[in-house]
Amino acid sequence: LPHVMHATSSMKSTRVSDMMKGYRRRSLHTSMCAIVACVMFGAYHQNVIFDAVGASNDPATGTFVARDSFHPDNLGWPRRVPCGSFKCFYRLKTAPQVGYLVAHASTKQQDNGVIRSRLTALLEGWQLGEELRNEYGIQHFMLEPPSNATVTFDLAQHLNYNLFSEKHHKYFTDKMVRTKGFHEGTDIYYQKMELAPKNHLILGCVESKMTVFQQRLAHFCSLVEDKELFLDNIQGHFATARKLLEKEPCLVKDFQVMVDASGQVYHLDFDRCFSSSGSKWHMSSDFTETCFQSLDDMEHSLEKALLNDTNNKLRD
Repeated sequence: LPHVMHATSSMKSTRVSDMMKGYRRRSLHTSMCAIVACVMFGAYHQNVIFDAVGASNDPATGTFVARDSFHPDNLGWPRRVPCGSFKCFYRLKTAPQVGYLVAHASTKQQDNGVIRSRLTALLEGWQLGEELRNEYGIQHFMLEPPSNATVTFDLAQHLNYNLFSEKHHKYFTDKMVRTKGFHEGTDIYYQKMELAPKNHLILGCVESKMTVFQQRLAHFCSLVEDKELFLDNIQGHFATARKLLEKEPCLVKDFQVMVDASGQVYHLDFDRCFSSSGSKWHMSSDFTETCFQSLDDMEHSLEKALLNDTNNKLRD
């Protein structure tokens, strides 16, 4: 009986061993396929990772579509698409913290007759933003360079769905969609962006932005949980911003940054640095000095408002 048991056990071990070898061969084959798929379909971008099946088949073209690409299947049917004066932001279905900023294509004719594309200015803004990020460690929301496309019928259906005007606080009417929407056969620019933080405050040197800053300051400061951390972060970012403006005075033109509730600062709209001719704006020393003074005033206002909020909560 012991010999029979040993023989039976040996047979089982052999079958299990053979099964495991087959399993390892299949697993290795599957893993290699997954790796190849990841490489082929561009599964990795910045901090956003898409798995090996992170692509779908486009029946119109028969090609695979990466889940983070600018494609109708990836945009979905959101409840609200926020739009500014010229651009709208569309979140990705698979990565809601990432999306695409979309605007109508435009050109401008110079005095010398040369036609300059808006895309050229956006590309220059992207390059400047990356240079300053690498040199100064600043933060911005751009993930990829801008690109252009012609609107298809299917894409137009997605782009015009539930457009919402942030300026007027209302959804687009049919008339607004006809005049300001995106229509088949027209050209657009799009750029992959990170989603801005929910609680934020816009800081800028022009009077209109300063007015909005003061109006929203108290409420924003009430949302800051760690005020000591916020002040440490904001002081460092303000110091960097001053160095930035000294190096690139053109950024003084409509200078604007976004601050979140932890004191992180994000720089916006680098294409404002370039004139319609492609050269960088030259700002007067008086205008630059005014902007520096505005930065000082905003920093002091933040410190004072945070202190007031802390005292009010202690009294409550």
